[in-house]
Amino acid sequence: MGKQEFLRSLTSDHNFKADDYAKPVGVSVRQARRDLGELEDLGLLERIGKGPATIYRRTGRADHD
Repeated sequence: MGKQEFLRSLTSDHNFKADDYAKPVGVSVRQARRDLGELEDLGLLERIGKGPATIYRRTGRADHD
């Protein structure tokens, strides 16, 4: 599963942690944070909190291919 597939599997307002992304996509948690940061920059995710307590939420914005 890649970034886009993971994103498409989420419903809007679905909360998840970097580890929840890392496992199905097959990347380290460190790489997951980088990937999620890129998706946040594109406006596809919203980051809530900081450090280990950080969660991400999918925004209502359409997928970016």
